[in-house]
Amino acid sequence: MYIHRYDFSLCKKLLKRKLLLIVMVIAHNKTAARKLNE
Repeated sequence: MYIHRYDFSLCKKLLKRKLLLIVMVIAHNKTAARKLNE
């Protein structure tokens, strides 16, 4: 039970990190595209 909860929190942390990375990449791509369009 305790180990399962620990694994779950770890998965959530990794998921959050992945989402943050994806958001950062998308934001970077959008700004890069905007610079190219200018």
